[in-house]
Amino acid sequence: MKVLMISSDPAVRGDTPTAKRIEEYGQLVDELRTVVVSGKSNVWAFCKALFDGWRILAMRNPADFIITCQDPAERWVIGFILSRAFSIPLELQIHTDLLSPFFWSESMKNKIRVLIARFLIPRASTLRVVSQRVANSLEHMFGHRLPPITILPVFVDIAPYERLQRVEGGDTFIFLMVSRFTNEKHISLALDAFAEVLRTHPIAHLMLVGEGPLRGSLVMQARTLGIEKNVTFKGWTDNLQAEYQLSDCYLLTSQYEGYGRTVIEALASGLPVIMTDVGLAEDLVQDGINGLVVPVNDSRALMEAMKRIMDDATLRARFSSVARESVSARIISSKKEYLDAFKKTWELCYKTRKERMPHVCFVLPETTEDTATHFAHKWELMQELEGKVKFFAYQPTIMGIAKMKYAYFIRGVRTFYVHYSFKGALVAFILTKVLGGTVYYWNCGMPWLYTRGWFEERIFRFILRHTILVIGTDGLADEYATRYRINRNAIRVIPNYIRISRMQSILKEEARRQLGIPLDKKVVLFLHRLSRRKGVHLLPEIIKEFGDMHDVLFVIVGEGPERQDMELRIKNYELWKNTKMVGNVSNRDIPFYFAASDIYLMPSEEEGMPNALLEAMAVGVPFVASDVAAVREMTPPGAREFILPYGKTHECANAIKKLLADEELRKALSREEQEWVKRFDVKVVAPKFLEIIQERI
Repeated sequence: MKVLMISSDPAVRGDTPTAKRIEEYGQLVDELRTVVVSGKSNVWAFCKALFDGWRILAMRNPADFIITCQDPAERWVIGFILSRAFSIPLELQIHTDLLSPFFWSESMKNKIRVLIARFLIPRASTLRVVSQRVANSLEHMFGHRLPPITILPVFVDIAPYERLQRVEGGDTFIFLMVSRFTNEKHISLALDAFAEVLRTHPIAHLMLVGEGPLRGSLVMQARTLGIEKNVTFKGWTDNLQAEYQLSDCYLLTSQYEGYGRTVIEALASGLPVIMTDVGLAEDLVQDGINGLVVPVNDSRALMEAMKRIMDDATLRARFSSVARESVSARIISSKKEYLDAFKKTWELCYKTRKERMPHVCFVLPETTEDTATHFAHKWELMQELEGKVKFFAYQPTIMGIAKMKYAYFIRGVRTFYVHYSFKGALVAFILTKVLGGTVYYWNCGMPWLYTRGWFEERIFRFILRHTILVIGTDGLADEYATRYRINRNAIRVIPNYIRISRMQSILKEEARRQLGIPLDKKVVLFLHRLSRRKGVHLLPEIIKEFGDMHDVLFVIVGEGPERQDMELRIKNYELWKNTKMVGNVSNRDIPFYFAASDIYLMPSEEEGMPNALLEAMAVGVPFVASDVAAVREMTPPGAREFILPYGKTHECANAIKKLLADEELRKALSREEQEWVKRFDVKVVAPKFLEIIQERI
């Protein structure tokens, strides 16, 4: 396991305590790389950190990595982009109460951070928070959308503080605050309350240890209140033990906190604590047990608590004795134990990578679920693999290509499964070639029969050789390998599929009543695109041989460029009584047309592995079809008598007549077809699809 850490603390580099802590974390994993977001320009710092992180992952095997990001939330955006781009897990570390109303109201920057957090938190792999308060806040906001969450506070070595012998009984009563001088710490509240305390308790003294941008205004406030003689502003010191040792009570007046490291140190030193209801309040500091908890922004309540602690020596002694016990019982005091717990948060995040379902971008010529084309069956596959594969279905249009890029960079999709569109495959190839991923290209037909422009043909052949070609049958795979000089071992075979149960739920009489087809007719169905490739131009010649058989009805379902010419020829041959033109129908109506039919006719010039033939077999409709592509390979032995050379209209007509005249033959073929087609049910094919997809994940 390797970790990429996105940090906003420049101290992670150099000879600093933070850098030493990062070094300890690095010993927990195979490799720890840090990217620091810092600099005078936020935009430049963001872009540089994103580039640094991208370079680290691109130059290594990203599958071994997880990404961990510290707040503030804008740093998470970098981790999120990298996580999606490289399909690796993302851990967000939350050290403050982002969803506190006081955090929201403090600044416009915080409002933006909250909006970022609301978007990213449900999309993270795991979360690490520093207190139960933060965890509760997130659970209230996100509910079941919350990813796995671990509560692990910041490590505090309490041993030096537990050994302190506090000095009490001096001439002054010292309230201690150790803090950054920033807005959220609300030290001005402490000054206001302390001014009121001094009116009745002149021996009180307030010690402020720290630095920050508000120091000047806080000094001015103390002067304005006339308490500057009783307030000491002491700069930052590494010797905090002495401050805790000489003080009588610790104050924390923050408007929001995630944790409160200094509260831990104060309790371990045996100091009574007064704090606002933030961070560790009610979790570690319990009101009236080991400290006093007051409402946020309540100067009067704070003043009364300060007076109470000064006036009641017994209460102070009780708080002091309980303080150390509560800390030692509730926090991890062993560094080794803490590092083990820290490692487990990363292991939990890494485990999500192992359990993450494959994400596949399906690029289809049509993405409407109820389309009249065979692409509707792709939705059956997606439904069958729901919960095992996350699919994104797009068309190879300008907008669809933009969505493909979105799926790659934002949704973390690294597997593309492209149907027929070599332009869509080219876009997917470029994305995955530059940044990593796999492209499967389904092309199952007879493309060598038709000419393309020189440039398009070069692109097509390039795609065939530089993607993983997927074909419906072994015979076609051999044909493609020979014609296009492709390594046969690199071609994957996945047959076309249908949901058989959907095709077998309708009775013939019910279907004919619904479609308005007379019950006494013998129905020959053509259901396909009305194009020359599908043999539409041959239909009038075939139908003409049934001109004197008024009980035979040819039902033609579909639309296409040959319709007008076909209709004109049918009219000239005076075949309207034998013909019913339907036009396009939705996918949900297709089972009715097969159920209403006696024979399925497919005189195609070109095919691949036609879904329409699978649908006919599922319903048990005998067929007459052209011997092209995979038609013979995909059909049962008994039916192959009726697979004829392309263009033989007279032979097609005779085959149809033979089937219509022999009901027992039709029943035998129907039984054989329905048994044979079970191997092409989506329930059988879906695991094969999943197996091939998982080869490269």
